[in-house]
Amino acid sequence: MIQKTKNYGQFIFLEKNRAIAKPRILALEKSIKQVGFIDSRPIIVSPKMEIIDGQARFEALKKLNMEITYQIEYGDKNELMVILNKAQQSWQFRDYVDFYANDNVTFYKKVKEISEIKSLQTSNALVIVAGTKVPGDKVKIGYEFQINPFANEIVNFLIKASLTLPYWKTHKFVYSIVELFKKTNTKQRDILLKKIPTIPQQVTVSDYLFYFENILNKYKKKDDLKIKLISAK
Repeated sequence: MIQKTKNYGQFIFLEKNRAIAKPRILALEKSIKQVGFIDSRPIIVSPKMEIIDGQARFEALKKLNMEITYQIEYGDKNELMVILNKAQQSWQFRDYVDFYANDNVTFYKKVKEISEIKSLQTSNALVIVAGTKVPGDKVKIGYEFQINPFANEIVNFLIKASLTLPYWKTHKFVYSIVELFKKTNTKQRDILLKKIPTIPQQVTVSDYLFYFENILNKYKKKDDLKIKLISAK
């Protein structure tokens, strides 16, 4: 049975449920203002009023000072929560990046800018700008990472590589270049760039780094230290 209330305090948030993303709440607010709340999509709660599905809808309705439309389900709340969350249409990383970039968050503005260069794509831009792998849950809440000081240089390197490498935009290659910049200097990267056309597509990031390592050590000066790009296993 569907019920309604404005007693927001009786609802309980479950720790196991996924984090609420701010852009999702704001998008719902906008939608509700335009067309109203559809009662056929009530918030699902347990008999203890724990929100199983509909945290973002709850927050949007609360902010608009509207009644909460809810329905009590008497099944296992953890199982229901997983099933319902998976069934929902989720935002892509690009949607979150666009939202926070439009909200003037510096890190995401930079990610958006780089993602649009030669269609580098959001997943690659996130790695380039952060200088490391980026947890998806951090992106959803708009966490502002420190901007990688090599970001622009990495993009320029990739653009030059694109002239001869058909796979230059693959995520593993891009990530290997991000790692390369952490452990090499400009002269070494220039040497590698000249040899880029000879590098076949690899399966893993480690494979690329091993290949780079061999090339750089082959062309290093006799008295230079041996270059090590991957950690010993």
